[in-house]
Amino acid sequence: TRHQIEVLEAIFQKENYIRCEKRKEVAATLNLSERQVKV
Repeated sequence: TRHQIEVLEAIFQKENYIRCEKRKEVAATLNLSERQVKV
């Protein structure tokens, strides 16, 4: 969704790489897989 994209863009503007723990948290929050968050 647009909201998911906006959240991911905001996160990646702050950090080029998301650690495993943060990726799991973001994936759960946005109802995405960890792989989707990683890409």
